[in-house]
Amino acid sequence: MYLPVHYGILSVRDNYNNNIGYVVSKCYLIRESKKYFPKGGYVCRYDVIFPYTISSGFEIKKTHTPYTSYDYDDLPIGTENIPVIFDKKSKALDFRDSLNQNIVNDKIGVISNVTQEKCDTVRKEFKKYLTKLFILENEIEDLNKDMILEKNINGKRKELK
Repeated sequence: MYLPVHYGILSVRDNYNNNIGYVVSKCYLIRESKKYFPKGGYVCRYDVIFPYTISSGFEIKKTHTPYTSYDYDDLPIGTENIPVIFDKKSKALDFRDSLNQNIVNDKIGVISNVTQEKCDTVRKEFKKYLTKLFILENEIEDLNKDMILEKNINGKRKELK
């Protein structure tokens, strides 16, 4: 069975299900959906499966293989719904960086009596944290090296470089 492969943004969550960082990972595209608005326009959402995830304890965990078991919505167990997918890793990395920057900005936003020193401390601590996450991101990339990104052109699949 053929499943399209893309780059997606994998959310790393803590024990309370809060986003604590983002990494780029290849994922299997299961379903693409569009929601149309009465005043015009639409928004796309993508149901994907990431073969590996990162636990709050910085461990890489293998997820379910696509199409081994299904949930109540007839989707494979382990499917995540994400707002954007990418064919180019560089664009995914840029998007990941902006999401991680938003986390830093949110952390700074809740500091009372904000000073430049406090902001710098938050940025420095988060940068150390991201360094750990990016090491795991690279390990996941190595584990996913057999997943080939392809584009369907005139009914024929072509590998993206």
